[in-house]
Amino acid sequence: MTASVPIPGSTLSPLPVRVTIPQGPVQPSPILYLFNGFRMTSSYYKAYAQRAASWGYLVVQYDTPFFSLPTVVQEMDVHPALHAWVEAQGKAATGLLSGRVAAGTCATAGHSRGGKLATLLYLQHRAYIKACFLIDPVDGSSQSPASDPSAAAALAAAGAAVGMSSAGRIGSCNPRASGSLAFWAATGPGSWNSVLSNANHACFAQAGWLLNHAFDLLCGRSGLGREAAQQLATVPMLTWLWDSLSQGAGAAVILPPTTESPDPGFKEWYAAQVESGLVKPLEVKTPSSKPVAPPEEQVARHMFKKLRSSFTGGSKSSSKVRLDVTVVSAAGLPGPTSCRVVWARQSKVQVTRQASVGETGTASWNEELSQIATMERDAKGAYLPKEYVLKLQCPDRSAAGKFSTVGKLTFDMASCVGTGSGKAARKDLRIPLSGRAAARPVAVLTLLVSATLVQGMDGEEMEEEEEEDDEDLASDTSSVHGTTPADARAAGAGRGARDGSVAARSGSGLEAGGDPSSPVKRPGSPLKARMEDLKNSVAAAAAASRCEADRAGAGVECAAAGFGGLALGAEARPSTGLTALSAAMAGLTAERDGLESRLRDVETQFAAQQAVLALAQDRVAAREAQLAALEEMQAALIAAGPRAGSLGAGLGQGRGDAHGHDGGAAEAAQDAAAARELAAFSTAELASAVTGLAEAQAERGELATRLSELRAQVTALRTGNEGELRGRLEALERDLLAARNRADVNALFREEHDRLAGDLVQTKLVWAEGQEALVKLRRQLVKSQEKSMSFASKLTRLETRLYARVKSTMKDIRHRAS
Repeated sequence: MTASVPIPGSTLSPLPVRVTIPQGPVQPSPILYLFNGFRMTSSYYKAYAQRAASWGYLVVQYDTPFFSLPTVVQEMDVHPALHAWVEAQGKAATGLLSGRVAAGTCATAGHSRGGKLATLLYLQHRAYIKACFLIDPVDGSSQSPASDPSAAAALAAAGAAVGMSSAGRIGSCNPRASGSLAFWAATGPGSWNSVLSNANHACFAQAGWLLNHAFDLLCGRSGLGREAAQQLATVPMLTWLWDSLSQGAGAAVILPPTTESPDPGFKEWYAAQVESGLVKPLEVKTPSSKPVAPPEEQVARHMFKKLRSSFTGGSKSSSKVRLDVTVVSAAGLPGPTSCRVVWARQSKVQVTRQASVGETGTASWNEELSQIATMERDAKGAYLPKEYVLKLQCPDRSAAGKFSTVGKLTFDMASCVGTGSGKAARKDLRIPLSGRAAARPVAVLTLLVSATLVQGMDGEEMEEEEEEDDEDLASDTSSVHGTTPADARAAGAGRGARDGSVAARSGSGLEAGGDPSSPVKRPGSPLKARMEDLKNSVAAAAAASRCEADRAGAGVECAAAGFGGLALGAEARPSTGLTALSAAMAGLTAERDGLESRLRDVETQFAAQQAVLALAQDRVAAREAQLAALEEMQAALIAAGPRAGSLGAGLGQGRGDAHGHDGGAAEAAQDAAAARELAAFSTAELASAVTGLAEAQAERGELATRLSELRAQVTALRTGNEGELRGRLEALERDLLAARNRADVNALFREEHDRLAGDLVQTKLVWAEGQEALVKLRRQLVKSQEKSMSFASKLTRLETRLYARVKSTMKDIRHRAS
């Protein structure tokens, strides 16, 4: 049945509609809206309509004007009027559709762009559209999101289940970024997908010999015939629709030729097709399915995977190995100073703590470093070389907080793998020295190296693990023969919106060393973990920004997008990691400056106390000199005492002598009096000096005690048993180094992200140019088809005229002969 349906307010009015009516008694039938692919007509899908009608569906199709390019929104606006017309025809007293329409039970299906339209209408009119089946759908469009919204994004936001039949060969007509892979990634639990192994995008439509070849040239060759492809897509479609419409409101609808579930027969039939290699095992989306990366990231990762495969070659195999390097000691270093060891390969960096170098040029660490490495093997099983760099670094005297490399050596870690048993081997490496260490040309670094194979990640299993961890391209599906759509739907009961929470991991940075005499265990690489976190954050933020930019104005909520299974919430942005690192670096620097200021204050106080003690010692020395002089004077006076007594006695005895002796006696009396006064004064001064000396000695003792306390405090702060300041300063230096390393890594990842974003933009531009060229090619193809039809029409007219001319000539010949 064909009809022209008026569509009020639409440029597509009147709309040419084709309705395929089921045979048999008149009864309400569910409606199946079947949508065409881009620039295709409803006649290309006649086999689907007839097969669906034989199962009791009323199949409604329509065609748009050939030279028009309606948007998806325009066709979505047409649907309400079309559905109202079908419903009115079913309620009419007379007509071919009278009594045959179950307007409340509908389904949608479509191929290519028609699959996109079927998805959007299914999500928009869930009240009466109960099921949706997609035949190798395509979501791409060069138009704006307002006029051509993304069906995959809407499907992911709704978490709805749909049935799918997909082409196994990916080409220009069904690209990875917007084809069936993008739709399958967006489907909810309970969905299932039947993949036709050797089918291309165009083999699902039958357009005639000439156009079929043109479509194959455009979309790539198919290893499957069109009749077989349509058969392999129709059977899963009818099974999915039967199960979907036999539940809820559709349960009252009777679908001929049987009212029993087709699932048992479908299982046997599908198992046979899998054994024949025509289809792959049925993929069923379970509630525990992992989120799949956005289509743009899938394209980039697929490209990187192919490049990696082309570089490594098929004859090589790989193994994951944990490398444990214990840095024991180094001899022949420049000293006295401190030194550390750096073990690195590209962005993987491990650093030991600083160890002091003695006068003999020897430093000891006994510190263990670990890394996980991928070791490749050739066809004979031998490990290919994998070089790591070992550096000896000393503090740079010209710049505080920086290190200069005094020795560097490249070492092949593959030579230490062996059997991968984990047994440690001693390595004495001779590292050439340079710069200020040129006086000692070679340093000997002693290492204990062991390698252990990581279980479960050898060979192909390792490649699969890398694909899951680094690419995360495929969702968690169940490939079974006996799983039916009904079973999958039961397993997906109660599904809702996907969880968009952020799976956060913390990077602890480099650990602070403990007792220098004991090995420091560092399982794994905290810096590597932090690098992975920054990588996930940058990739997730890029995906979120692309999602918001591509779907802005479409009325569709962006699903949480992530890298490696991580999502990014509204509170996380690419600059968050750098801001946190900058704040941590500022805090560590401030704390270190505070401790250094405290040390300077203590040293200043110590110097002041030393000066005071020196003055006190000078005072004590002066007092001691004065006391010594007084003691000498007292000794002289004591020695002069007997002389004064004898002078007095002589004076008494000669008192009766002549008056000539009067002058000598008076002088002697004066000398005796002066001696007595001097003796009394010396005794008092001596007592005062002794008292002052005692006080000075007591003051010197106190100052000496204070000086000893200050010396003990400085010694404890510098090199004492506690070692508080030195330990904290070393810990702060390590934390600051780790923060700087993380900031550098973050900057590298930001640069890599910007480069990939630029490449992505360039790829999109090339893709847009290709789409434009494709449209031009299709228009040229249409013009060629029109010219071919015009030529065929002219040829037919010429043949008709020639036939009439021959017939007239023969008639004249017969007439003349008679």
